[in-house]
Amino acid sequence: METVKMFALRQSCRSYTDEPLSDIQLNAILKAANASPVGMGRFETLKIIAIQKKDLLDEINKAAAALFGKPDMRPTYDAPTLILVCSQNGEGAANVACVVENMHLMATDLGLGSVYLAGVPAGIGKDQALMEKLHIPEGFLPLGALSVGHSAEPLKERELTTKKIETEIIR
Repeated sequence: METVKMFALRQSCRSYTDEPLSDIQLNAILKAANASPVGMGRFETLKIIAIQKKDLLDEINKAAAALFGKPDMRPTYDAPTLILVCSQNGEGAANVACVVENMHLMATDLGLGSVYLAGVPAGIGKDQALMEKLHIPEGFLPLGALSVGHSAEPLKERELTTKKIETEIIR
């Protein structure tokens, strides 16, 4: 896919089918994560956990919903895959953001829906038992996540603009 078209199609998807990702799709998304710009090339300060186990996804939804004080909320939007990005000592938020964005763009390139999540990792981080179930090493904190799957609605191309962010050009 052309880069400009990928940007125009990238969107936050909040409705998914039950169809799981193929191993090829998941592997492509994880390769995109590993191609991310990471400060000083310190990839060892990051850990990625891809969760596809339904009961564990339900537990994650429950933990994140508790953080928001809304027990009926489904913060992962019931995507069949959640990819969690953790950082050593809770540092490296910019690295985590780059990793999640690369995965988000790859999902778009593959025709998949995805949404960048911050509340879900925060909910997980407050639940030590869940952190252990997810094999998050001591000293690491979840800082970003991507829900990804087959979108229930087709991705819609939008017009790109420079009007959303106040911008000043100084010459």
